[in-house]
Amino acid sequence: MNKSIFNLLALVTFITACSEDGINGRGPIVEQERSTDEFTALHLQIPAKLYVYEGTEPNVRIRTNENLHKYIETTVVNGELRIETTPNVWIRNANSMSIYVTSDLVSQFTINGSGLIAIEDCLDVASASFQINGSGDIYACGATDVLKVVVNGSGKFKGRDFQAESAEVEIRGSGDIETRVNQSLEANISGSGKVEYYGNPQVFSQISGSGKVKKK
Repeated sequence: MNKSIFNLLALVTFITACSEDGINGRGPIVEQERSTDEFTALHLQIPAKLYVYEGTEPNVRIRTNENLHKYIETTVVNGELRIETTPNVWIRNANSMSIYVTSDLVSQFTINGSGLIAIEDCLDVASASFQINGSGDIYACGATDVLKVVVNGSGKFKGRDFQAESAEVEIRGSGDIETRVNQSLEANISGSGKVEYYGNPQVFSQISGSGKVKKK
């Protein structure tokens, strides 16, 4: 095939898979396994569903459209596993994007955007922290002595099955936090967010706006 024609076809294929708003998922759904260094924190920065399992060997498996794998980076920086796209790339639409992470050390979780994190094997840690920046969701289960949750935006933290001795939670925006606390709960809300709690902790709340703190 003439080289110039080949290059033109390659360019057309690339443009078809992209739009001015980002890259579309194309082709079959395939799974890719990646090795990784040990990490104690997770940071999801793409619109994916991330499932967390317990295991002694840190591992990452990604299931998505065949053409998207090369744009997804998984790197460990200062003990934090970052899952993000390559610079200047935005995944606009994926038919399916699921990520399966295995670790027995992770206790800090962050979402930027609209992703989802679900803890499948319940945690049992001294302290745990969760942060949502955007409209993402986190589903947590397990137990901890000290819990910290921050929601910036409209995200939701579902922690009915995550028991804490003490908890400090904060919402900036319209997000929701659901938690189970035994001893003390400190809740700060700026906006219309809502904190719902299970248990009988001593509650300290500070609200600016129409937010609510409510016992379930």
